[in-house]
Amino acid sequence: MSVDKNVYTILGYDLQEHRDVILSDEFYDSERYDELTCNQVKGEIQLFTDPMSGDHLFLGYIVGAITSDYGDNVYTSNPWDWEEFKCRVDEVLYEVYPYRGICIPQYITFAEYR
Repeated sequence: MSVDKNVYTILGYDLQEHRDVILSDEFYDSERYDELTCNQVKGEIQLFTDPMSGDHLFLGYIVGAITSDYGDNVYTSNPWDWEEFKCRVDEVLYEVYPYRGICIPQYITFAEYR
């Protein structure tokens, strides 16, 4: 069995400390969960749950990706786009975790293994 390594850079949120609340059974079984976890390509908002280890839970707009499926991708954006990306991510964040309190947006680069 081979394992694929995918590297992503997102503009979004680290939600690991809220993992148990966000990933409820109801949400996990929903169509929205599938929509947010099954389209991990640049230019999309995704929820990354790290299925191999469960080490992280990130929600964000994918600004760059190196994946086994799509090869090396480079995506550039200018600072004027960042506010739009953040607003779109915030809409989804409020949908999946309306009691989020203070979450600070950040650029996050991480590897995910599948």
